[in-house]
Amino acid sequence: MVSINELIQQYCKVSQLSEQLSDRPIGSSGQISGSASTPEQYYQCQRHIDIYDSPQLKNLATQAAKDRQLRILPFVFNPLDDPLANPPADKSPKQVPSTSSDPVSVRPSQLQTYVANGAIPVCLYEDDYPGWLALDDLEFLQPIDRPALVPTWTAAEIGDRLPQIITYLKTAMAQPNEYLWGGVIGPNYDCSGLMQAAFRSQGIWLPRDAYQQEAFIQPVELSDLAMGDLIFFGPKERANHVALYLGDRHYIHSSGKTMGRNGIGIDSVPDNLPHTLSINIFATSNSPPIKTTELADPISQAYAKIIHGAGRVIASYQPQGTPIKSIDSNVIPMI
Repeated sequence: MVSINELIQQYCKVSQLSEQLSDRPIGSSGQISGSASTPEQYYQCQRHIDIYDSPQLKNLATQAAKDRQLRILPFVFNPLDDPLANPPADKSPKQVPSTSSDPVSVRPSQLQTYVANGAIPVCLYEDDYPGWLALDDLEFLQPIDRPALVPTWTAAEIGDRLPQIITYLKTAMAQPNEYLWGGVIGPNYDCSGLMQAAFRSQGIWLPRDAYQQEAFIQPVELSDLAMGDLIFFGPKERANHVALYLGDRHYIHSSGKTMGRNGIGIDSVPDNLPHTLSINIFATSNSPPIKTTELADPISQAYAKIIHGAGRVIASYQPQGTPIKSIDSNVIPMI
């Protein structure tokens, strides 16, 4: 089992705080006394890196393409909160110092499990997306003085780039591919990862997940769909799938094995799309039911039944400096 001290050493290797730690006294609460003046450290990925949804490193959350930027989220804990490790006040283990405003709060025993699993929490810069990085991938991070600014775009400038974005999507479709949950780097994508990658190819940033993308872009009525708009699918409460409208009743998306094509494909919306608001979050009780019988393809029929809404990209996402969602810090102890 990795000790707390070994964890601190590993953390300091990345955050470059070893000297500060060794020189600062430990208080009775287990916190390091004194104020931290070390600026937040950012890193640039020197190759494509997988980011996971939990410290067990089993399932992808997203992927960081080469040259993407991230910061390491600090571990912060109070040893007295841990029922498995409750040392006397005068022998409390060191608390790993916070170097940002959004630490991951965990118990000391969990920290040991994280390092045993080889995981450390990070937050990607461009879309504020958090996740877990394998410690083995630390060698592929290069410290940088400050993150590069994300460009801003006008709605007109984004509109001018839609043909190139659609070309990216069709080129990706032409390559052998399959649906990959968490996939953002070709050839395999998930639905929102494909949209993010396509817009990013033109320097335009979208949030990572479908529901985040829907919340960010400008809503449009389904009757007003234009080429390049995003169509969202899923339950009334929150979208869980996204596609890009190509025009002429067709859209392109990466869909899964169960309901879709296990990869990137083109599907259709029905002619009565303006009347499908009975399943949209803006629906009224007077909206007529959707008609899918005109769609011969069963996959198009299935997705038509769960159309959630639509929106238009009129700006590029700007980093806010805090994780866009909470991070999963639950772990299963290693046996």
